[in-house]
Amino acid sequence: MNDIPKHLFLRRELEKDIAQLPPHAQLPTERELTARFEVSRMTLRQALGGLLDDGLIYRVGRTGTFVAESRISKDRSLTSFTEDMRTRGMVPSSSLIDAAAEPADDAQARDFGLEPNTPLARIERLRLADGIPMCHEVVRVPLRLMPDILTADLTGSLYDLFGRHFRIRVASSIQRTRAISLDRPIARWLMVPAKSPALQVRRITSDTTSQVVEIATSTYRADRYDFTHLIRRQSS
Repeated sequence: MNDIPKHLFLRRELEKDIAQLPPHAQLPTERELTARFEVSRMTLRQALGGLLDDGLIYRVGRTGTFVAESRISKDRSLTSFTEDMRTRGMVPSSSLIDAAAEPADDAQARDFGLEPNTPLARIERLRLADGIPMCHEVVRVPLRLMPDILTADLTGSLYDLFGRHFRIRVASSIQRTRAISLDRPIARWLMVPAKSPALQVRRITSDTTSQVVEIATSTYRADRYDFTHLIRRQSS
């Protein structure tokens, strides 16, 4: 222990403990851990901070610290959830929560380039990988482009359905990602505690003619998903 900083040694010891615990198991309290390892609270928090940054643990408000599940990293390519999971050797699936027609509100009509109250299909689904909930999503598409989508099989890749059944090929997307705390209904779908951290992605997708064909809001479990981007510095 003398050859490395205390917090790094402690982090290695905690990693060994975490490896033996199932996902979502609660770790001992800070008081219990400082007593067990005979370290200061500052040293402990440094070690826990490193584990948190690496996605090995997650915190829930004042409830405590928990073991995270393995994390999936998403890059900037425009791919479907189904494609992402298959690329990683996982079995994707979807559970349809609700599918219905609804009128476009002013904001949705503006994003689609339609008149307010234009009929949209609203599709709410839970996305899973190897049977584990990963993402809650709500997708809206114009019914004039896909008139019978609500009677189609909505448990697979929607992008595949767009191309195969409606001859719509997605080409680009404007995407915004923000960190949120899960409300109770979505947390229940994702099988995590309420107020758990999550990544919410709002995506406006266009086809090869630059027509907007989809507006989607996807909420990902932060303990299982992250987004990786290659950023280049512009030359001066």
